[in-house]
Amino acid sequence: MQHHNTWRKRLQHLLQRAFNFSCLLCYQPSATTVCHWCENDLFFFDNTTYGENLLSCGLVSRHVKHCHYDALSVLGIYTGSLAHLVQKLKFSHSLAAGRILANWFYTKRIQSTKQLPQILLPVPIHPTRLFSRHYNQATVLADDIGTLANISVEQYWAIRIGRKTQHHLNRSDRATNAKSAFSLSTRGLDKRIASSNITCVAIVDDIITTGVTVNHLAQKLKKRYPQLTIYVWAMAFTPPPKSALLNE
Repeated sequence: MQHHNTWRKRLQHLLQRAFNFSCLLCYQPSATTVCHWCENDLFFFDNTTYGENLLSCGLVSRHVKHCHYDALSVLGIYTGSLAHLVQKLKFSHSLAAGRILANWFYTKRIQSTKQLPQILLPVPIHPTRLFSRHYNQATVLADDIGTLANISVEQYWAIRIGRKTQHHLNRSDRATNAKSAFSLSTRGLDKRIASSNITCVAIVDDIITTGVTVNHLAQKLKKRYPQLTIYVWAMAFTPPPKSALLNE
């Protein structure tokens, strides 16, 4: 009898734990971080339709500054549920949201890619913001993607100097701010590139809007390491208000 009661308590405990899992988006009971109903409702950039390199897709490339990097891969559009997940990672300390975004990016965008970068470079945030937030969301994403794709991460490759955030600025102000906001670290990639024959890297960020930040960082990289092929990987793209992508 006592043995039976013990197993019943264990079963009740397991059931209670199971039903404590809920979808990050609809909050209904779910065995996965995001339930399959919510995932099926999301828009992702399909490689077959839009291509692996979104710089070849006019709906994206004509709105993004990209003269210093070679390829762009984005998971989806910064709207609705995808925007909610990015915001949960960025402002609500939801590392689970970061893991699901990284997993989707890997499985839906780069798992079948033939040439992957050798190092991931998360876009840095200002030390004051890092102190208040306790982590850089781009580093969280890069670490999770790097684990899935077996790619190393170099988080100290660049330093953010300016404290202005890009999302409060218009296009021209973003470009001006980006020019003075970053500098390459003196202890960053020099030794790794020289010793490991690095030829391809990917800059990782959560959101890309005008592309001026990643383009400026790529410009600095190309100036110091002209042999590099540079990709940009982002979780979401913010299209202009009248973009046809918003109807997808």
